[in-house]
Order: sequence, then structure tokens, then C-alpha cells
Amino acid sequence: MTREIMPPALALKKTVINTLLVTYLTNGHLLTSKEIEYKKRK
Repeated sequence: MTREIMPPALALKKTVINTLLVTYLTNGHLLTSKEIEYKKRK
């Protein structure tokens, strides 16, 4: 039973981590883009 339950849990964990990573990287990219635009305006 535990062997059958474990893989989906690990897959879910990986999906959540990947989603957080993508969100973090996207937000970071947007922030840097805004900073560059702000510096260009100055």
C-alpha cells in the first residue's frame, strides 16, 4: 500500500515545487523588467 501511495505524493510535491519555482522566477523577471524600465525613465 505505501509503495502505491508514495509515487503520487512525490509527483504532487514535485509539481508544487515546480509551480512555486516558476512563479518565483516569473515574478523575479517581472520585477527586474520593471526596475530596468524605471531606470530608463530616470
